[in-house]
Amino acid sequence: DLVLWVIKADDRALSVDEQFWRGVMQPYQQQVLFVLNQADKIEPCHEWDTRTSTPSAQQRANLQEKQAAITAMFKPYHPLCVVSACSG
Repeated sequence: DLVLWVIKADDRALSVDEQFWRGVMQPYQQQVLFVLNQADKIEPCHEWDTRTSTPSAQQRANLQEKQAAITAMFKPYHPLCVVSACSG
């Protein structure tokens, strides 16, 4: 079994997630894959290149910072995945 734990890139409130992780899910960390979703919405969101679906340099830096924060908080077994789906 595999649990996909999806966190919005622009979500700042992770205390409930952290409590649930520590209280329930941490013993099963090998079955959990963290996904950082909606990467295009990370600040500055107006800089996302919709033509190439790529982040600006500042967004890339902010995504790396968010990845580091999630990795430090949850200490996932698997590498964190960062995604952004096409809309429209």
